[in-house]
Amino acid sequence: MTNDEWQQVQNQLVPPFGMVVLDCDGYELTLSVQRYKGLQMCIMTYVDGRFKGEWITGDCEIRRKFMRAEKFYLHASSARSRAKKLSKRDLADLKRVGLDPWKQSVCYTPVWLSFAPLKRHLQKNCTNIELVRVGY
Repeated sequence: MTNDEWQQVQNQLVPPFGMVVLDCDGYELTLSVQRYKGLQMCIMTYVDGRFKGEWITGDCEIRRKFMRAEKFYLHASSARSRAKKLSKRDLADLKRVGLDPWKQSVCYTPVWLSFAPLKRHLQKNCTNIELVRVGY
C-alpha cells in the first residue's frame, strides 16, 4: 500500500463508526471502529467477516498476523515492590516454589486502541496488503 492509501485508511478510522476492508495475504481484514469501555473507542479486527475465540486461545497464523499481544504481570505492583526489598536468597526461595513476582503472561486481543501500532503490526507481519474498500 502507498502512503496515500494508509492516510486514507487512517482518516476513515476515526470515531464514530468508521470501517475499512483490506486484503492481507489472502485474508479479508475488516477494521471497524466500535465502542470499547465506557465512552472509549477502539479498532476491532474481523478476519473474513468474523471473529473466532479460538484465534486468541490457540497459536495460529491469524493470531500472529492480526491480533494484538498484550503483556501483563501476574502479580500486583505492590508484591513486586515488596520483592525488591527481599534478599537474593529469599527471592531464590520464592522462585523455587513457583512464585516469581516478575513473571509475565501474554494475552491476545482483536482490539487495537490506536491506528499507528495496528499499521506497524500489519506492515511487519503481512507481505501483501491491498486496500479493498473504504467505508460501508
